[in-house]
Amino acid sequence: MGTFNSPVLDETRYQLQWSQEFDGPAGAAPDTESTWTYDLGAGSDGWGNQEHEYYTDSNARCDGASNLVITAKRLLSDDPIAQADSRIEFYSSRLHTNKKVGFKFGRIEARIKMPKGQGSWPAFWMLGEKIGEIVWPDCGEIDVVEVGDIKNELVASLHGPGYCGADPLTNRVEVQDDLNDNFHTYAIDWLPGSVEWFFDGVSISKKTADDASAVNSEWVFDQAYFILINLAMGGVFVPGGIDPELAQAQFTIDYIRHYSIDGVGEAIKH
Repeated sequence: MGTFNSPVLDETRYQLQWSQEFDGPAGAAPDTESTWTYDLGAGSDGWGNQEHEYYTDSNARCDGASNLVITAKRLLSDDPIAQADSRIEFYSSRLHTNKKVGFKFGRIEARIKMPKGQGSWPAFWMLGEKIGEIVWPDCGEIDVVEVGDIKNELVASLHGPGYCGADPLTNRVEVQDDLNDNFHTYAIDWLPGSVEWFFDGVSISKKTADDASAVNSEWVFDQAYFILINLAMGGVFVPGGIDPELAQAQFTIDYIRHYSIDGVGEAIKH
């Protein structure tokens, strides 16, 4: 674990509703029975982003020090997956809570150490639970944090109808140190009509229903969402490409927690 101490939340306002502390022994998988599901494979068009990884159910494991580590590991040239698709360069993992645990409003927070390595694309994000019946981006997407080519820049975005892909409601924030040097906390305070982002306890961005109206669209975030965590390699978000000498990258998550805010916010067990 890193040396950074998480911001202290006002307990009169924030009440813990749900958490994943990843306290399992080294090599243990996260809780796939009641919380997490692995996405598997290369996805259509590299999960829609021309990514270069193949997701497995074995590249995300507890490290025995109260962290979940997602490891992207370069495939050997004679690997059958690499031979079948030359675009695939790494094994990695992507997990989500869909149909197991959902969330509607409140604070979503994680303490994370980003991966080193040019070409890594870590993300901690959310999708609307209606994605099975409403196509993306109309279902809504909340990016709590993702990091691309610039390793001291975090990106916080909302994707919805008319503001998505390369043109979301977004904010890019440069910080003093590379985000892969130490653990930091990333959070949103999510309330009806607004999402506010925090980095190490400091507000860095806020989007509201008025921002959606300003682009002649609708606010699609006053509904239940589920959490995703993944480590992609390459793709549209890292136009600098992947370092050909990079053998592996590690995305380390200390915890993920959900709090109600002044009584608003619920974790929904499915």
